[in-house]
Amino acid sequence: MYALVSSLAFGTLYRRCITTDAGSVGSQCGGCDGLRTTWGGEVATGTFLYLTIAPYGTFHLLWTLSQRFKGLLGSKSDAPSVLLWPCASIHTFGMHYPIDIAFADASGTVLLSKKSMFPNHLVSSKGSLFVLERPASPDAWPQELEQLSITFGKDV
Repeated sequence: MYALVSSLAFGTLYRRCITTDAGSVGSQCGGCDGLRTTWGGEVATGTFLYLTIAPYGTFHLLWTLSQRFKGLLGSKSDAPSVLLWPCASIHTFGMHYPIDIAFADASGTVLLSKKSMFPNHLVSSKGSLFVLERPASPDAWPQELEQLSITFGKDV
């Protein structure tokens, strides 16, 4: 359903942006249903847009204000990983389980990483462009100053 597109620095995504048919980020997005998005001629159409960050897995891209505000709120502890873009602060108020988080800048460099952040906290990272979130897990997670390798599409 989603074609893999070449790996790019996250700063390239930021500069080229997410272009919809209407020409602006999320202009047709009401939960992303039917959103047609292009990256350099490649097209992905569907309910979710995906980014793969090796070796950490596939992340659902959340870019509307309501999607970013909600994040993993209201989900179960087996929820999929998400990438909130743009985002420099998150909260865990109302969460029922701990989460792993990683803030990164436009070049994909991890500025702040925390594992098992418990509910009812607020955290921000100056200079961050996006945040990775997943339910807390013993699996590998980005470390501070790590350079992320981001591929557009779903890891299949």
